[in-house]
Amino acid sequence: TLEDRSTFEELQRFFVENWKDFQFRDFVRALAMNEFIPVSEMNDCTRHRFFGRRFPWVDPAKEIAAKQTELALLLTDPISELEARGIDPDEHLDRLVEWRDKLKARGIELPAAPAAELPPPEDEEEQPEEDNTNA
Repeated sequence: TLEDRSTFEELQRFFVENWKDFQFRDFVRALAMNEFIPVSEMNDCTRHRFFGRRFPWVDPAKEIAAKQTELALLLTDPISELEARGIDPDEHLDRLVEWRDKLKARGIELPAAPAAELPPPEDEEEQPEEDNTNA
């Protein structure tokens, strides 16, 4: 399964780099030529990023626990994780705001999600252990 995923990701990357990027650039150029967008904005419009689809691991609970640990240890960040899943971070945040507004409009309150806690910082100086022996 891991080999299949790796191959699939490589094929996606190849497909984007060798076809989708060129197709998108031609699409933006056609928009400018047909005056749907100003020619002066063409360069801004061609800045893009395609997010390929990803698949969850065999054991999603373990994957989620591992991601929580990586996030807590600052080995990754929410933007990278969303992009790895093929999700645009800005669209995701917009959808969360839309969801919150829909809940509020219907008078529904969800319990607050527990805040993710970072592990406590390690003390640079070790504390000497107390001697509990009776002398």
